[in-house]
Amino acid sequence: MMTREEAIVQIYGLKKYCEDMADSDESGSYVFDLNVQALDLALSALRPVSREQVEKVWRGEWIDTNHRTSSCKCTKCGAVQEYETPFCPACGAPMTDEAVQMVMERMEALHARDT
Repeated sequence: MMTREEAIVQIYGLKKYCEDMADSDESGSYVFDLNVQALDLALSALRPVSREQVEKVWRGEWIDTNHRTSSCKCTKCGAVQEYETPFCPACGAPMTDEAVQMVMERMEALHARDT
């Protein structure tokens, strides 16, 4: 079975081949350009996720919806609940620094298991 690192090396080779073919073959350059885009997407999926990516894509925040009842609303999915929690129970978004750290540790464990 191929490792993640071996797959990345193989995909870079395929990408280089497609880039060379797109440069040398005018009639099929569109198809090779699409292949390069698809391979770039595959490469980005194989790279480990950074803390910045987790915070940008998944992190939410609690915002007060009613000062009298202390209810709060998730900025990611809009779920309203009575109190703040580390993760939104509706969408699972990490809402605190500690929750983001937990997500990072899970991602790192998955990455280590796959290599």
